[in-house]
Amino acid sequence: LGGGSFEVRADVGEDVCCSGQVGAAAAAAGREASMAAVRERCDLSSNAAATLAASALYDAFATVGLQYGPAFRRVEAAWTGDGCAVGRLHRRRQRQGTKVHPADLDSALQLSVTLSRQRLDTLRLPFAVDAALLSSLVLRRPWAVLEAAGTDATNVSLTDEAGGTSLAQLDGFSTRAVRGDGAARLQHLYVVDWQDSPRQPP
Repeated sequence: LGGGSFEVRADVGEDVCCSGQVGAAAAAAGREASMAAVRERCDLSSNAAATLAASALYDAFATVGLQYGPAFRRVEAAWTGDGCAVGRLHRRRQRQGTKVHPADLDSALQLSVTLSRQRLDTLRLPFAVDAALLSSLVLRRPWAVLEAAGTDATNVSLTDEAGGTSLAQLDGFSTRAVRGDGAARLQHLYVVDWQDSPRQPP
């Protein structure tokens, strides 16, 4: 994979939504993400660690207008410590041609709200990532590891059940609050419009 840059626009001539550079990473570029190391860094074995029910997480999202469907409810269990969180995701049966499925990565990002110092009472959406790394290995039984990076950013890693080097990671992930009432801007893609049909003879 050669180096290069990219831009994403909503349409030709529109403002740039995001931009970045892409290139091959060194073989040892992934973060250490073994469960033993994570438990030690996050002190998840202490009494201060908390278990988070997945249902409570998605209920909280629903209150601010984020309605996740079944395909994106991948968090099975989660634990939070001091500036750190670990989540076990549901085992993926079908990867649909991917090595790291987008829904698994999205579910890892969902856990970033557990590191926020603010209450989840505002709709927040992904805004920026400083760096992203994707391994060529297949992620079968994903675990998400999140660690606070400063006051407003999070480092996110996805590793396999056995742990080790992260197979996918996002450094400096941050979100921004949506201005105004998100629910008021909800628009459906279609409208059901029933019409009478003449009765057909038997």
